[in-house]
Amino acid sequence: MKRTDPAGTPGMKVSGNSPLAGTADESGLEPWRELFRGRDIYDVIRKAILVAATDSPQEFRRRRDGIVEQIYTAPTVPIPQGRAAGELSGRALEESDKGSKVASCTVAPAEEPEDNNDKKKGIAAAQHANGNGDNADDADYGAAGMEWLKSLADQMDAETQEVNEVLRIKDILLNHHEQSADNLFDSLRRLQLMQLTADKIKITEIGGAIAAVSKHKSHKIRMLVHEIVK
Repeated sequence: MKRTDPAGTPGMKVSGNSPLAGTADESGLEPWRELFRGRDIYDVIRKAILVAATDSPQEFRRRRDGIVEQIYTAPTVPIPQGRAAGELSGRALEESDKGSKVASCTVAPAEEPEDNNDKKKGIAAAQHANGNGDNADDADYGAAGMEWLKSLADQMDAETQEVNEVLRIKDILLNHHEQSADNLFDSLRRLQLMQLTADKIKITEIGGAIAAVSKHKSHKIRMLVHEIVK
């Protein structure tokens, strides 16, 4: 398959005999590479997690363990050797010079040894969960990895709970005419103590709800709103 970028520049062509064949092409990754071209893919992942946790928290909780496992068991594209490797690397670098960030990340010019304990733990954890551990080392990594995955799952759960709480408060603020002054003040105070990140403020759109009570007749509510937004 031959890929052409938006500017019409020929992309990297992967033949049927290439070590890359059957990975990028058959799994249908090219349309996604085009979609995310020029973007920080890790920032996209982080924002996607927040969107999923906000828009469908129950489904996100149901799938989160599978997401974590996929991160640590995702297959890596093998680096080709010999002349073919040089040609592919050269094409990747040439395309990178012309503005594409995708190819240069897809094919590495040289292989570097890995020493990533977290990755080992994650892979071993998945093997341990599936009953595929082979030896004592795998068992050690599996136990540590399962503990690490549980910790990550707990963090993701905490993120989901916080987003849900923000959305609950948002609903209260948007319906402030039906709420008592004490309930509004307590809700705003909880929101203030959360110290939300800019991403969560943006994705939950809580700012508009806070602005809705900025002119409330209660002086203490107006002052608290002022403290939150400043």
